[in-house]
Amino acid sequence: MTRLLLLTTGFFLMLSVSLPRSSSAQSTQDTRFFELRIYTAHPGKRDALVGRFRRHTVRLFARHEISTIGHWIPTEDSDKLYYIVSYPDRETRDGAWQGFLDDPEWKRVYEASRQDGPLVASIESVYMDAADYTVPIVPYGNSDARFFELRIYSANEDKLSDLHARFRNHTVDIFTSHGMDNVWYWRLTDEDQGAGIKMLYILAYKDRADRDQAWNAFREDPKWIEAKEASEQNGALVSSVESVFMTPTDYSPVH
Repeated sequence: MTRLLLLTTGFFLMLSVSLPRSSSAQSTQDTRFFELRIYTAHPGKRDALVGRFRRHTVRLFARHEISTIGHWIPTEDSDKLYYIVSYPDRETRDGAWQGFLDDPEWKRVYEASRQDGPLVASIESVYMDAADYTVPIVPYGNSDARFFELRIYSANEDKLSDLHARFRNHTVDIFTSHGMDNVWYWRLTDEDQGAGIKMLYILAYKDRADRDQAWNAFREDPKWIEAKEASEQNGALVSSVESVFMTPTDYSPVH
């Protein structure tokens, strides 16, 4: 999962191109502190790990100011579990986790779940702030779970600000016009995780076929072509893009 720890960002400056700013991409800044956590389960243990979260962990998180945003299982990795949580601010994060780890109920749950061996082989964390143009995230009210895509962009040197400006002013709205759900956009906070080089966001679709159709239409959209060409007059903004396809767990608030 080295590729995900490459996720990073410090973001944005207004793009100096003569294209109109989108109004629907603007939103009130979310000031919470976010954490993407990536668990690698021991072989054959992911279902037990998911079950522990479903029955106990999420409820105990809430007790200690760890708010669950979403939990997902990647479609192409049988051992991974991804989830995102938030805190009121960064200062709260460490105290919240210490309180959780010291919770007598968690200690009992943890020990009981390890009777046939530990569930988790490794844990990785990515620390994030919400981008100023991200839309407010709410639980999906439909009974049908969506298909999710975590996208990780590597920006070319000194191009991350322009990349975020293009998303803020154009890309988010064009995504929406093609039926893509903009779940959330983040900028990474820590230099050792690549802040200032990468950005991370999540989109949602009805299913994989809907995803492919939407992206094909997006790439051919004249508004996107115009925005891309205008923003890249002095060179391409993106050096690479990575995707992780995911399905939500049955207990994920965002699904």
